Amino acid sequence: MSSKSEERLEDPRQILGRRGEELAVALVEASGWLVAERNYNLGGGEVDIVAERPGEVIFVEVRSVATDYLATPALTVDRRKQQFVIRGARRYLLERKRENWRVRFDIVAVTFCGEEAALEWLVDAFQPAPSGRQSQYQW
Repeated sequence: MSSKSEERLEDPRQILGRRGEELAVALVEASGWLVAERNYNLGGGEVDIVAERPGEVIFVEVRSVATDYLATPALTVDRRKQQFVIRGARRYLLERKRENWRVRFDIVAVTFCGEEAALEWLVDAFQPAPSGRQSQYQW
């Protein structure tokens, strides 16, 4: 963990983001999921949280903002970021031999007001493009 002097040198957005991720992890774990990966590195980016329970895996993008921000933080997960997370999910599923598991893509939006935080968990926030087969998605 970083010291207080190191935190003062960090970008305030990074500090806010890290605090938001900690809260999101606690929320996911409290809901019965086992966090398998945090900041799952994809070379050029990462998936914030990967969590599992038997036969299921969720990929969670966490977005944190201060209350003076005009929109919900979930709106900042654009199509480009969604595609990046989906590509990361494909890699994860192959590496962990979980291709047949149920997959979900969620967003946890964290809005801070001073030390207080409001969390919004958007379940099935986005999905991969359909592959043409009924209810099957491109993996």
